[in-house]
Amino acid sequence: MNKWRINRLKINGFKVFSSFEEHYESDLIIYDGPNGFGKTSLFDAKQLLFRGKLPRITARLKPVTPNKHSFKSNLYRHNGYTGDICIVAELTNGSESISIMRKAEANEMKSKKNKPSEFSIFKLYQLVSFNDWTSAKAINDENAFWQQHLGSNFQKNFDVLNYLQQDSKALVIPDGCCGDTTRTKQIEHLINLDELEARRENINNLKEARKSAYDLEVKNKDLLDKEINQLKQQLSAPGEAAEYCRLTTMEPTPIWDSEAPLTIERVADYPNQLAQVNLIKTLLEHSSEIELRERNRKKRAFLQTKEFALAINLAPHFHKLQKLKNLREQRKPLNQAINIAKKNATALKEIDLPPLKQSLTDQFDDFCELVKAKEQFQAYQGKIEETKNKTLELRSRLKAAINQDEAHCPLCGFDYNEQKLLIDAIDTRTKTIERELDENGQKVASYTQKISITLQTLIPKLEQQLVKIDTEFNPVLLRELELNEHQSLRLIKIAERVQNINITLPTEYLETPEQKAEQVEIVRQQIQSSFEAESDLLSEQAFAFYHSTFSNSEELKVITQYLIKKKLAYLHNEYNNLISKTHEIKLIAFNQSQARLEAISKVDNKLKETEKQLNLARNTYINKTLGEIELLFHIYSGRLLQNMQTGLGIFLERTEGTQKDTPLQFKTAKGNEHDAVLSMSSGQISALALALFLALNKKYAETAFVFIDDPTQCMDEINIASLSDLLRVEFRDRQVIMSTHEQDIANYLIYRYGKAGLSHKKINLLKKHRDEHINN
Repeated sequence: MNKWRINRLKINGFKVFSSFEEHYESDLIIYDGPNGFGKTSLFDAKQLLFRGKLPRITARLKPVTPNKHSFKSNLYRHNGYTGDICIVAELTNGSESISIMRKAEANEMKSKKNKPSEFSIFKLYQLVSFNDWTSAKAINDENAFWQQHLGSNFQKNFDVLNYLQQDSKALVIPDGCCGDTTRTKQIEHLINLDELEARRENINNLKEARKSAYDLEVKNKDLLDKEINQLKQQLSAPGEAAEYCRLTTMEPTPIWDSEAPLTIERVADYPNQLAQVNLIKTLLEHSSEIELRERNRKKRAFLQTKEFALAINLAPHFHKLQKLKNLREQRKPLNQAINIAKKNATALKEIDLPPLKQSLTDQFDDFCELVKAKEQFQAYQGKIEETKNKTLELRSRLKAAINQDEAHCPLCGFDYNEQKLLIDAIDTRTKTIERELDENGQKVASYTQKISITLQTLIPKLEQQLVKIDTEFNPVLLRELELNEHQSLRLIKIAERVQNINITLPTEYLETPEQKAEQVEIVRQQIQSSFEAESDLLSEQAFAFYHSTFSNSEELKVITQYLIKKKLAYLHNEYNNLISKTHEIKLIAFNQSQARLEAISKVDNKLKETEKQLNLARNTYINKTLGEIELLFHIYSGRLLQNMQTGLGIFLERTEGTQKDTPLQFKTAKGNEHDAVLSMSSGQISALALALFLALNKKYAETAFVFIDDPTQCMDEINIASLSDLLRVEFRDRQVIMSTHEQDIANYLIYRYGKAGLSHKKINLLKKHRDEHINN
C-alpha cells in the first residue's frame, strides 16, 4: 500500500471558509461542532482537490434547477470573498512530501461559467513547498499525475475507496452521485476487466454492425425480388433482328433516335420512346397541317418583329422625305433672319445683316447704310466719352497739384498766379465736350429708332412665312425617316404586302411610343384574322415535338412509314435484350444477397455464442474476485449491525450464469429470496453502505487516507463502539478523517484511539470559528 497521508491543509474562499488551515499528522482526525460550521465543506474541499469535481452536486442539479444554466455568483465561493478559491494540501510518505493546489482564479468566475456543475475553472497545480504558491506549476494530465503518486485509477476509485459522503447509501442504493446507476457497475472498475470488457465492447459493436448490415441486406434483397418480378412480366419473345436507322438530323441526337437508346438506368423510358416514334407517324399523317401551321407561325413571328412595326409606322410616309428635307432647308434662313431681327437695334452691326437681304430686297442697301452710320456715331460717341473722362481726371489732378504748390503751373512749369483761369478753361472745355456728346447721342438715338422700326415691321412677315412652312414640316417624322432611310425599300415592300391583303395602313404619323404601338397592334390583329384556319386534328403535343425534333418540314418529308416501322422494331429488340440482360444481373445480385444474408446469420450465431462465453467468464471472474471481500464485508456488516441478526452479518451474492449483467445482492441468509435492504431502516442501510465501503477500502485502496462524513448520525451506542474497534484495529495503518456533530461521540472515538496507542486530533469548528472572529 502507498503510505501517502495528508499532513497539512489550507483553504481560501471556499464555501463557508474565507480561510482555514490545519495540521493532520494524527491517525484519527475528527471534525466536530454543530451543523452549518463547515464539516461537509471540508470534505467537499478534499473531494474537489483530489477528484476535480463534486459528483453529488452534478447529480442533484438537474431536478433542482432544471432551467437555470448560469448564475451571477459562484456556488463554491465564500460569500463576500473576492479573491481566488484555493485548496492546498501537503501529502507526506515518510521523508517524502508533495504539495498540491486546486485553484479557481477570480477572473474565471464570470456569469457564464458560474454553473454549479462547471468545474473546469478549478485547475490542479503542483507547488515546490506548501507555502510557496508562486511556484505553482499547472498539471495538464491529472490522471497521469495521480497514478504516478497515488496509484492507478486513483481519481476513478476515489468515490468508492477513499470517501464516504454523509448519510451516503449510493453503494447500496445507487443515486447517480458516483456516476454509475447499479451496485455492480460502481465497483466493477476495481477489478481488472479491461481486456475482457474491450472484447465485450467489440462484440457489441460487431452485433450492431451485423444488425445494420442484415437490415440493409434484407431491404436490398426485397427490392431485388420486386424488380425481378417486374422484369419477368416485361419479358417477351425476341423478334427479328432490326438494323439501326436514324430518323432525325438534329444535333445532339435525341436519345430515342440514338444507337443505344436504352440502358439499365433508362429502361423505364421505353414507353416514352415508343410514344415519340409514334408521334412521328402522326406528324406524317398531318404533314399538310404542319406546313399550314408553319406558315402561320412564321407570319405570327414576323408580326412581332421591329421591322414590321417600322413598316406600319413609317412606310406610308417615305414619299414625304424629300419634301420634308426641302422644308427644313427653307426654315434655316428664315430662322436666322428672325433671330437677327429680334436683336436689340443698339447691338445690331453691319456684319449681322446678310441673312436679312432676301427679306428686305430693295431696302437692304439703305438699311445697311443706316446701320453703318449708327455704328460710326456709336464709335465716335465712345471716343468723345473717353475724352470727357480724361478731361475730368485732369481737372481733379490739377486742383490737387495747385493746392500743394500754387506758384507754378502744373502744365508748363512756369509761374501761374491766376490758378482759377486754368480751372475755368478746363471747365469750358468739359462743357464743350458734353454738348458734342449730347448732339452725337441724339443722332445715335435717331438712327437706332429707324433701325428698330424697320426690324419690327420685318419680324411679323418672317414669322408668318415660318408658320406657313411649319404647317407641313414635322421634324420628328423627318428625323425617324432619315434614321431608317437605308431600309426604306424593304419597309415599303412589307407595307405593300399588307395592303395587298386588303388591309389599310394608318396614314397619320403618331409620335409617342404608346400611339405607335397601338397603330401596329390594330394592323397586326387584322392580319392575324386573315391567317389560314388550323385544324385541331394535330395535337399541341405533337406540334411541339415536331419543333423540338425537326428544323423544317423538308426533313419530315424524307421519313416513310417503313422507316418508322423499322425504328419501332429496333427499339423493341433493344428493350427485350436489355430486359433479359437486366433480369440476369438482378437474379445474380439476388442470389448473392441471399448468400450474404445466410453468412450474416451464421456470424450472428457465432457472436451470440462468443458473447455468452465472455459473459460467463466475466461473471465467474467477478464473483471470484468479489469473494475476496465477501468475508470482510460479512464481518464488518456484522460489527456495524449488532442489533440485526444478533451481529451475524450480511452475505454478498451474485448470480452465476451468462447474463450480460447479473446484479449484486445483499442477503441476510444464504438462499434468501429478497434483498436485505428492502427490510432495513435508513440507519441500517447507512451502516451497510459503511461496511461495504470499509471492505472495499481494505481490499483495494492504494492510499493511506480515508474520509468519512458523519458516519454515526444513525448509529446507536453499540454500533458506534463496534465502529471504533473496527477502525482502530482493522484500519490502524490508515489516516482516518471523519466528522460528527455530537461532541460525546467525538470524545469517545478519541478515547478509544488513545487506548489503542494511536495518535488522534479533534478539531472543533465552532471553537475555531470563534477564535478567528476574536483574532480579527
